[in-house]
Amino acid sequence: MISGSFANQFMVPFGATATLLALIAAGLWVAVLGGKEKWRMPLAVLIGLAIGIAVPKLGISLPFRSLVLPLSVIGLGLLVVFDVVLGGLIGLAIGAVIFVYHGAAIGPRGSDFLGFLGFAVGALTALAAGIGFDSIVVNATSSRGVRVLGGLIALGGAWLLYLAL
Repeated sequence: MISGSFANQFMVPFGATATLLALIAAGLWVAVLGGKEKWRMPLAVLIGLAIGIAVPKLGISLPFRSLVLPLSVIGLGLLVVFDVVLGGLIGLAIGAVIFVYHGAAIGPRGSDFLGFLGFAVGALTALAAGIGFDSIVVNATSSRGVRVLGGLIALGGAWLLYLAL
């Protein structure tokens, strides 16, 4: 049985379809980027989520949130499909901005530290799953399998966009 602030908030990223798909796609994309980005992108995602969590607390409403979430899933999926390598600050900025929206949409609403920590650990776990899926799929098939997985995530994002319209 899951109880307590940490455990409840840990599960939040797994219960939000758009965010879960975006985190897995970001993990796959991190694996595509390789190098130092394997460590930088998770940090950018956490920073984006943290800013996103703060945005509603400051009374700021992000525009077009219901469209940006599924579009971000589509975009991240397509970055994997087309094996796009955007190194440096551009890739990190894309990751951070996307997850500002996700953090604002699903971030913990409480103010306790354990809740925030649980949410961050849950998000990193989903991101790590994407990185792990890359290794598993490449070892089992080839990098083409990862691109197919990115395409399936993009299709999932298209379905979420359809539902949002």
